[in-house]
Amino acid sequence: TFRKGVAERGYFALSPHLGTDNWMNARARRVLNELLDQVLKSHPIDRARVFLMGMSMGGGGALTFAAHHGERVRGVCDIFGVTDFTQFYNSGRYHASLSQAFGGTPESAPEIYQAQSAITRIDAFAKIPVFVLHGDNDNTVPTDNSRQFVKALMIPGYDVVYREVQGGTHTSSLIHGYEDEILAFFDAVGGSDYDVRLAFLSGRTNLALGKTYRH
Repeated sequence: TFRKGVAERGYFALSPHLGTDNWMNARARRVLNELLDQVLKSHPIDRARVFLMGMSMGGGGALTFAAHHGERVRGVCDIFGVTDFTQFYNSGRYHASLSQAFGGTPESAPEIYQAQSAITRIDAFAKIPVFVLHGDNDNTVPTDNSRQFVKALMIPGYDVVYREVQGGTHTSSLIHGYEDEILAFFDAVGGSDYDVRLAFLSGRTNLALGKTYRH
């Protein structure tokens, strides 16, 4: 359903294989940058309208890439991604995978875990609208990853949509029913007249409050 909507709206879709344990580390960011360079050169794509979307490792990775390369990204959709890698590691999850990707633990390489975590790089999203989708019954990536991140974005008034699915778990089916809303979000924030600096002035509403952006 989502891919059909993407095609109908005239988007190009790139699904890169960055490795099963990449967590958008420095190597993965380099590879994705190179892929983007190739695709943008070989296809008639508007460089000012590049969006990132990912689920789980891909969701957190989309946020990490945007935080490091904001000049390349117009908007992000994060579906139950990790936003605080130090907290995630310390909760006892994916120790071997994270240590391999980041070259150590939060104790031995704290600066890397901090740099990878969207929650510690909130200002990087000052001009990058974000759509976040998470289930409240997620036993793999705790829902607090999204709640805390969205709250941190709302404090300075950055543009964010948050949808928390009651009973939703860590499965790809979570997106069902939200495909059109995500694509409408990309359409809205990718419009030529959209200016994130004006998103909260008179007549506009913070997307995190549950109302779709409208002119």
